[in-house]
Amino acid sequence: MDFSEVLDKGCIKLELDSTEKDGVINELASILYENHKINNLEKFIDDVYKREDMGVTGMGNSIAIPHGISEQVKSPCVAIGKAKSEVKWESIDDTPVRLIFLMAVPNGDNNKQHLKILSKLSSFLAYESNIKLIMESKNNEQVMNYLKEYLK
Repeated sequence: MDFSEVLDKGCIKLELDSTEKDGVINELASILYENHKINNLEKFIDDVYKREDMGVTGMGNSIAIPHGISEQVKSPCVAIGKAKSEVKWESIDDTPVRLIFLMAVPNGDNNKQHLKILSKLSSFLAYESNIKLIMESKNNEQVMNYLKEYLK
């Protein structure tokens, strides 16, 4: 799977309106729905929360990677959001987040796609310089270019 296949410029929002975790998840899931990446918004959000109940998705360094493995997902994709201010989120370093990557993966792939996407994102986000590039991006095109360049 080519990681660029899970990216869509329309699924990036650099100024999230939400200031709390539930709002962020809903806002990013709505973006996936509006871009025809998922079938049923409410059922997908329920699946995201089922995963949230299993453990923290705050990865440290102000980043969260919530995800839903759901029959509502048409094909693997990621919605990317940057919060205007810190959002309280359960994370491994007990700090709020500003950069959120909502992964959406179809049920039934035995976690293969899910783990590949998570691995690629994690490797990109392991570098402070990459996080800074995304945080300072002025538009969706810049975010796409940074991710595609690194993940090619």
